[in-house]
Amino acid sequence: MWVGVVFILIAPDFCLSLAWDFAKFNVTGGIPIWRFAIWRNRVFFAVPRWGNNSDSHATLLEAPWYPDQTPELSFLLPQTSNVSAYPSVEIQEPNDLCKNLISIIGLDTDNRGRLWVLDAPENSHCPAKVIIFDLRKNEEISRDDLPGISQKRLRNLIVDPVVGPRGYRAYLGDAGDDSLLVYTIGHSGHRTWWKLNLHRPPDVRNIIATDLAICRRNQLFMTGGNSLDLFSINLETLRNEEPPAISSSQRTNVTYHGIKMGVSSGLICDSKGGLHYFLVTEYASVRWDTKHDLKAANHAILLQSEQVLSLTDYRMDVQKNIWGLVNARHPYLAVNQNSRDYVELTDRLVRVSKFVLFPP
Repeated sequence: MWVGVVFILIAPDFCLSLAWDFAKFNVTGGIPIWRFAIWRNRVFFAVPRWGNNSDSHATLLEAPWYPDQTPELSFLLPQTSNVSAYPSVEIQEPNDLCKNLISIIGLDTDNRGRLWVLDAPENSHCPAKVIIFDLRKNEEISRDDLPGISQKRLRNLIVDPVVGPRGYRAYLGDAGDDSLLVYTIGHSGHRTWWKLNLHRPPDVRNIIATDLAICRRNQLFMTGGNSLDLFSINLETLRNEEPPAISSSQRTNVTYHGIKMGVSSGLICDSKGGLHYFLVTEYASVRWDTKHDLKAANHAILLQSEQVLSLTDYRMDVQKNIWGLVNARHPYLAVNQNSRDYVELTDRLVRVSKFVLFPP
């Protein structure tokens, strides 16, 4: 049976779909693809090895990205066979070698054409690690283990779009005990990482930060699938602070925004300051206007359909459109709560929001 991934672009004049066949890597509709990242005409998918039979599929995949291809030129589209394991099949072989890619749960790209990858295997003696690839040369350029960091809730990596005085950095969540990880590459190339302890308000029990999004360049929003709370921290101050001493941690205050509309997955901020997240049980992608309080009245439902199934991640393309990553079985729900378990998955990426420079 052919199991494909169909990318759908809906515009006023046409509907375009691109098919990516992931079946040869044993990634079928029932296997969650957790995160994705876009760079130029390439898209990368993180496929964590969770649960039973998880060793049977690849964990980091690459596919062609041509969302602007018109129907008249559809014959020029790449064939479905162009899906590949990145950077190779061999480095993803399931075995006891910690140097291999074991279970990719987070990835992002930076403005220098580098792919940052977070590998956090469950039930393994191998520590989590951050690997960085040069996408122009398609080669690994650095890697660092994260010994002593709990991998239980590590679910995300996001690169800071602002290159600060200390160089490039990424934020990794959730590191447990109300904390994130900060991973940096200095201007000299020196790499280091540390824990960022989140000082929560007194009336908040704990902070879950498995979903992260940077808004207006200086605000990092945080939430989690099993938490209704939404928080943020100010990045401008953090970027200018000296890194803590070796084996030390940093501390920052957290702003509490309130309660979301429900259990959610995925988080992204659009170019106009709207924060998008997916309501798992309502099959709805919503947008909160961050200039106002976190209340239902300040939300807009952009997409709601059981055919869309469940979104686990969002990305913005170069045209500032927002795309969502579709899964048939949502990892946050039990099997009996996934009403579409046995429906063959067709769409894997869907445009949630189209950027309009001058709205009507």
